[in-house]
Amino acid sequence: MPIPVQLLENTGLQYFLIYRKYRMSEQKLLNHRLRWNLTIQTILFTAYYVKMNGEESLRDVIPIIGISLTACILLSVIGSIWVLHRLREGWQKHIVPIKDEKIPDPCGAGSYYPFLLGLIPPVLIPIVFLIPWIRILSSR
Repeated sequence: MPIPVQLLENTGLQYFLIYRKYRMSEQKLLNHRLRWNLTIQTILFTAYYVKMNGEESLRDVIPIIGISLTACILLSVIGSIWVLHRLREGWQKHIVPIKDEKIPDPCGAGSYYPFLLGLIPPVLIPIVFLIPWIRILSSR
């Protein structure tokens, strides 16, 4: 990730604020995607169980919609994680070599592993929703 020319004159603290803003923005997007997924999955599961005794055609369509939406959310979560990783790589490549001791790590405590552990739920939640939809669809 190249640093734009106009940023080359910034101080370490300005770099930190820029990277942190990008990171926080991407994490907000990740949070919105997961909340949207939880909401839509709740609606779809409710619709499926209400229609269990109803029309046959809708009972087959709802799991397909659930699988499709969950797959899309999972792909967007993976994209967010990729962007966050690229931001971290850019930080390590361009900012850390400056050796300005006033520059804090944009991941907070400076350790990347707690940050990675925090990315496990965004990946697992869509997978957890995929499992029942696939089971419902395969049992038909």
